Amino acid sequence: MNPFIIEDEASHIPSTQLYQLMVARSDLYVLLAKGEIRRGTSNEYALAVKLHKPMLAYFLHEDKLGQSVNDLRNDIISNDRCTFFAVSDFSKIEETIWEHIMKNLVVEFQYRNTSTLFNSHGTDLTVNDNLTTQINMGFASKVEISRFQSCYNYFFKMLNLEFFMNEKEEAESEWHHLGCSLIKWIVTGEWELSDKEIRKIIIAETKLFSDKTWLQKRWNAIKASRSGDMKKAFSQEKQALKRAREAKEPDWIVNNILIDCRNMEIEINHQQRKRTYVEKYQNELNSIKAMICLPIADRYLTNIYKNIEKDEFRVKTALPYTELYGSNLSNVLTDLANYMFTAVLYGSETHLQLSRKILSVIFDRYSVILNNDQMKYDVLKDL
Repeated sequence: MNPFIIEDEASHIPSTQLYQLMVARSDLYVLLAKGEIRRGTSNEYALAVKLHKPMLAYFLHEDKLGQSVNDLRNDIISNDRCTFFAVSDFSKIEETIWEHIMKNLVVEFQYRNTSTLFNSHGTDLTVNDNLTTQINMGFASKVEISRFQSCYNYFFKMLNLEFFMNEKEEAESEWHHLGCSLIKWIVTGEWELSDKEIRKIIIAETKLFSDKTWLQKRWNAIKASRSGDMKKAFSQEKQALKRAREAKEPDWIVNNILIDCRNMEIEINHQQRKRTYVEKYQNELNSIKAMICLPIADRYLTNIYKNIEKDEFRVKTALPYTELYGSNLSNVLTDLANYMFTAVLYGSETHLQLSRKILSVIFDRYSVILNNDQMKYDVLKDL
């Protein structure tokens, strides 16, 4: 990897022409933003967008960002050009970028391998536009998640972690009350989502999917599960599976519904004390050769455990009598909230249930990291 930084080069070519040349020749465009965006950086970014260059974006986490930085970040979000990463400083940014590049190479390989599998099963991949539509269909972007933007302070308050709250008052986001209802559920187990709030989700998600009937069925299953009627939940989830296949929704949606069907089938058998050796939906999942994932949600889950492991490593490798300050706990909890919100957008019962279990894992591990047993008790008493 040979990064090009214009400040590190001496050239007789005018700077504008030089960076345009290097952007055009590059395999990857990396954006580092803090304070204000200079005119040259703005032009680089515009050219990278125009040439459809793969992009990694990093923003310095500051209380006050210049208008140019906010404008650029909003452009990335509104057009979903890439996911960006917030960092506390740029002192070790080279290591972070290298790690992300390696992960992106793995994802690219998985994508190409999955495309090959699709093609081997007779799927027509000759039209690139259709392939892009097929793969991108239904992926929730940061625009959807931002509808819950004002809910994080409520999450910290519910967990008695008020010191993480953003002191700056912000207007309630579009789905503030919906998000707060979900946060109350993940902490206390009290399900208070109204049919009106659920309809908001289903109506809003019609632009992501070609059909909304299966999503309505999934939410029917979630409501039935909350009321303890697993047979009804299972029936609704099976109907969702049938409808999603008829609507030719993306494979990852169908696979996620299969996972819910598998888990509900197991739960019903458990309730009836019935042992079965032939599980229809598990066998279907076993026959799938492509990687099974839930887009966006899996990325949040990866970030959660990555940040936990960073804090654990820092504690375990600290010298005796070292005073450690701060942690990644606020970022971990924010990612957990986003993980749950993403599961809601897809109507995934399994991932909703997992979000509560993950919360217990987070506080169990951070009670050790922060040497705070009371913190573990405060949250685990409600789970």
